Amino acid sequence: MNTQMSDIDKLVCAQLVSRYASYVDHRRYNDLIDLFTEDGVLRRPDMVVEGRAAILDAMNKRPANRICRHMCSTQVVTLTSDDEAEAVTYFAYYEAELPHQGTAALDGPVAIGEYHDRFRRIEAGWRIAERSVVVAMQRKSS
Repeated sequence: MNTQMSDIDKLVCAQLVSRYASYVDHRRYNDLIDLFTEDGVLRRPDMVVEGRAAILDAMNKRPANRICRHMCSTQVVTLTSDDEAEAVTYFAYYEAELPHQGTAALDGPVAIGEYHDRFRRIEAGWRIAERSVVVAMQRKSS
């Protein structure tokens, strides 16, 4: 195994993380599922879904009257084999009800945590094989 991951491979994996956040935030779920391998797994505290079709179904069930934004930072990407890599990325997740007009009201992040990603290089390039959402802090319910 080549123990060095190229800067290009690291950038591609980092872009998968950024694209995931952007695609969720803008409801581009058909684009989002292409970020995953066919057998990709998405683990969140409230669900585990396996495969692109199941991920798409879960995303399409997100409430239409909500707006969200992901702020991602502090990321470490590590090559684990010639065609696999892992990353941990910190995130802050914001969510609010869509207003009829104007800007959505905000009370601060809903959650702060980490994405634990496992990437796999397939014929089409690097993809997310598994994403686990680990919540470190969460807004108290009112």
